[in-house]
Amino acid sequence: MNPAAEKGQKLPGRRPLLQSGPLARTMTAILILWIGLDIGLRIGPVAWLNTLPQLQLARIPGRFHPFIPSQALVQNPWVGETALAGNLTPTEFRDPVRFSTDELGYRLTPGVTPQTKIEALTFGGDSLSYGGSLSDDETLASVLTRDHGIVTYNAGHFFRDTELLASLDDLLKKLGNQRPEILELFWENNPPAISRLEYRRWQIDGPGERLLGSSEYHRIRQSAQFAKRAVQSWWALSPAEVISTRLIKRISNDRILPNPYLPGVQVRKLPDGRRFVFLQKEVEVAKNPPDDRQLQADITYYSHLSSRLAERGMRMRVLLIPNRYSVYGQVVDGEGAVPSPRYLNRLEAELRQKGIATVNLLRAWQPEANHDAATGNLSYYREDHHWTSEGVRRAARLIAAQMRDVSSKPAAGGLNAVQ
Repeated sequence: MNPAAEKGQKLPGRRPLLQSGPLARTMTAILILWIGLDIGLRIGPVAWLNTLPQLQLARIPGRFHPFIPSQALVQNPWVGETALAGNLTPTEFRDPVRFSTDELGYRLTPGVTPQTKIEALTFGGDSLSYGGSLSDDETLASVLTRDHGIVTYNAGHFFRDTELLASLDDLLKKLGNQRPEILELFWENNPPAISRLEYRRWQIDGPGERLLGSSEYHRIRQSAQFAKRAVQSWWALSPAEVISTRLIKRISNDRILPNPYLPGVQVRKLPDGRRFVFLQKEVEVAKNPPDDRQLQADITYYSHLSSRLAERGMRMRVLLIPNRYSVYGQVVDGEGAVPSPRYLNRLEAELRQKGIATVNLLRAWQPEANHDAATGNLSYYREDHHWTSEGVRRAARLIAAQMRDVSSKPAAGGLNAVQ
């Protein structure tokens, strides 16, 4: 036994970091109030935060659809996401972005309703498909519909969404069991994964199916997975976190405090002196293209998706979309900034060998990069990683030409080339 204890002396102990006193009570009260405020602000509308509309509308997703149905939000002012990521004062501006959803909970394409006869349907590509940083009438589906007469439904999903084939089946049923052509968007920044198309089998699937029956077990499993995604989506947009992050960024300006966000971006200048801000990931992906293993994974994905769509009586066309550095790296860092062979060109060749139709935007856009910089008419924003309305129009022309089987030789830069 401890001698001190035998004598009845008080044993020395660790002093608590915060003893029970005014400071501890004050900090506890502040923490409780902060959590209560955050939860309270989550319950009501969050449009007053002027965050990205898709973040707000994905807070309450449906079992299959990505957004809250029949909504319309306006982002004003618009600020490029890449400039925000680096905590840089924006130098690029555009008109307010109007982001609307239709009655089924997908991005609205003006003039296209669930009752319309659909010729094409955009799929994959996440924010490029549903139209991040674009207004309703500027998305790929809208431009194909309005400018080229190819009635297109916007089935773009949020990046958190999974079981996309089940979502597609649900959507097709609601569209009257139509079988439009699928325009599958491949974005160089985010390669696809089969796990997003269909859920993977778990070790408990076998016992669960034997115990409950296959149909009932999978109904319960899918409901549980959706419940998890719904909670994650609701919890992801924290008003308190948005407010505190904005306050921290305001003083982390390299004058009051250092800017810890700057390493996430790379800042360059166009020949005319305008700033071009790339995500660090964009530069890394372009300079260090995926290896053969990733190439085979992408080929496997599209072969699998093509087969699954063929089972449903649908064709697929893959739109290969380069990131901004793959297109404009040569302009800001000189020829040879992006090594050859280009990954999208390799992927295109492999997909064509398997009979999968492709539209390779890199072949059309990269030769025009210097001309774009000289005219200021860019396919991408300078301070946001999404394509501009001009980039969408260029892509739509190529897609429409191929879908309509229009044969045309490229003009000076090849923007009308059918690749």
